[in-house]
Amino acid sequence: MKTTRKYYFKLLVFTLIFLVIQHIFQFALVWRPIALGAAAVFLVFAIIPHPGRPIHWLWEKYLSVTTQGVRFFQGFGIFLMVVAFYRLFYVHLNGSVAALQNLDWQTFQSDDQLYWAVGGAVCLFIGIIPPLADIVFAGWMKFAHFMQIIVTQILLTIIYLIAVLPMGLLAKLVGKRFLEVGYLPDAPTYWTDREVEDPDDRHYRRHF
Repeated sequence: MKTTRKYYFKLLVFTLIFLVIQHIFQFALVWRPIALGAAAVFLVFAIIPHPGRPIHWLWEKYLSVTTQGVRFFQGFGIFLMVVAFYRLFYVHLNGSVAALQNLDWQTFQSDDQLYWAVGGAVCLFIGIIPPLADIVFAGWMKFAHFMQIIVTQILLTIIYLIAVLPMGLLAKLVGKRFLEVGYLPDAPTYWTDREVEDPDDRHYRRHF
């Protein structure tokens, strides 16, 4: 039951993070009761994991019969579909069930929910074909690794040469020392004794 408890604890943490982000940016507020209810259920199952064991068992079975690529595209496709439904029903149709029942193609494609839905459909299509999902996912990971090389080795090097290095050279030229002492291999400590001054309230309000 330890793995089941850990599983629901992770779901609880993710749900609470979603609620915090939702509160900060004020989006998808109509789904807040659902998120709060899910958080309550996850909390109960994290404390008492026995009732939630069947759901965890199904999740473990799903993990055992799918690859990482399949899970990625299926999960991402579902996410895009949820966004498309939210954009259509709550943003474009203002939550009107009648308008949803009378929805036509012209209304559906009049906003950006069409792009979200197409993206979700493509991801779900890739996700139901394991060989294709694994190939595309491997290519995606190679592209991500390539972008990581560009960001960490090229962009950060450029930032260092443009910002950090000139500041260090300028400080060296004007004699600015950011540390009071240099490297002292024989010193037992770098502690510097300070004279005790009378406490002043303004030093507590403005430390620098």
